[in-house]
Parts: sequence; structure tokens; C-alpha cells
Amino acid sequence: MKSMRFNPPTEGLQQDENIVWARKQGIGFWIPFFAIFVGVGGFLLIIFSSVFVGQVAGLIAMVPVLIAIFLLIRAFINAVRTKFFLTNKRIVQTRGRNIVNEVSLSRFGDRPLKQFLEIKRDYTHNGEARYVIRIFDPVSAETIIDCKDLDKNSVEAFEKIGKETRCRYCDTKNSALNARCGYCGAPL
Repeated sequence: MKSMRFNPPTEGLQQDENIVWARKQGIGFWIPFFAIFVGVGGFLLIIFSSVFVGQVAGLIAMVPVLIAIFLLIRAFINAVRTKFFLTNKRIVQTRGRNIVNEVSLSRFGDRPLKQFLEIKRDYTHNGEARYVIRIFDPVSAETIIDCKDLDKNSVEAFEKIGKETRCRYCDTKNSALNARCGYCGAPL
């Protein structure tokens, strides 16, 4: 399966689709925590194995430490390459410039998206709360998108999904995510 490219505004947007919100996924708390743990713990494991058991044991102990370092580097690269986009038509998760996951807002029908969101406060960074938002499939109840390391503005953008606003010029109902009226084109 060929992955689709998504690099707004030049690539990947559908007709009449606008970006409402976009964020890079941060590295969060766990990657630096495990990097320190593996760095210090791995170093001590290798030293103690070499000194108290022998050089062969030290070399053997080095293998899981190197595997753990490789997995941490991979997790870090994936985290910094991941971006989330909320448009007036869909939610898109990209890695690099390729779509790895997307869900159409029409999938939720007339039901408010809030009932399919799980918003949890994850940790605090520089005095600002960071959140995890999980979006569940309305049919299977499985997680379809897992957004991590988001700020309060991101939570507010997701809470707008499914809400409506009326155009002050033509009184047409529009999604709260739209920047312009779908009927007359006036700014909302």
C-alpha cells in the first residue's frame, strides 16, 4: 500500500479543506526518562559485569544495552517526525510527510465527537499542562488516533469538533472548525 503524502498547503489537502490546527508531537516525559535510565543503568551493568564476573560477561551485558539505545533513538526520531493536523474534514497523523493515520470527521455522523474523545492530563512542562488525546472509533471503540504531548489550545481545538456556529450574514449553520461560511463565504 502506497502511503499518501501530506504537506499542507502544497500537498495532500482535499478540495475546500482547511487546516484548523496543527502540532508536532513532542518527545514527552518517558523518552528522556528511559534514556537516562538506560544510560546510567547500562553503564553500571557493563562495568559491574566486567569487574565482578569477567570481560565476557561485560560484553554480553553490552548487547541489551545497545538494543535499548537503538530502540530509544528510534522512538525519539519517530516522535519528532510525527505531526497531527485537524482540518475541517478530517484528523490526520503524519510521520515525515506521509500519512500514517487519518479519520474523516464524517465517520462520527451527527454524534458529538466529545463522546469519542478521552482527554487526560499527562504531565506539566515549564508550568504548562501537557495532555494526551485518544480518539475512539464509533463502531469498534478501538483507539484510532493517539495524540500525545499536547497543550491546552490543542484540547480546545478538539473540543470544537461537532459544534456548530451560525454565519452572521446568511444565518447558515457551519462547523465551528470552518474559517468561512460554507454558503456565502463570509468569515466566521
